[in-house]
Amino acid sequence: MTGKTVTVERRKAWYGAARKVWVLVDGKRVDTLGVGDSVTMELPEGNETIVASLDWVKSKPVSAEELGDGAELEISNPHALLKLATAATIGMVLGAWVSGAIGMAWTNIAIVILAIVGAITFDPGHLRLSIRKARPR
Repeated sequence: MTGKTVTVERRKAWYGAARKVWVLVDGKRVDTLGVGDSVTMELPEGNETIVASLDWVKSKPVSAEELGDGAELEISNPHALLKLATAATIGMVLGAWVSGAIGMAWTNIAIVILAIVGAITFDPGHLRLSIRKARPR
């Protein structure tokens, strides 16, 4: 007996771009997705949950019962702009402190840039796995 076919897509975004997101079905990794990647998979009968995972950060599980054959799920980071603003603020504070201690104004700019680039590419942040289309039309 065959199950449902489900597509999981990771939205294009800068935040966490250097990292791969794992797609887990009932706790077992079935694929890894980079930015803009998607995977279409067949869920065998009896599967219960789909989760997106990046290191210790996991999305809320989506129940296979909610999905019909041909369903589409989307992985996103709902707090990306908040994290980016936080990284920029921390970078400015550190930059001001370092440039005041050393007496070089350009270090402030360099630290802000490094904080933003680090946050964009490496921080896992939060993951959201949302149902874009539960059943085909």
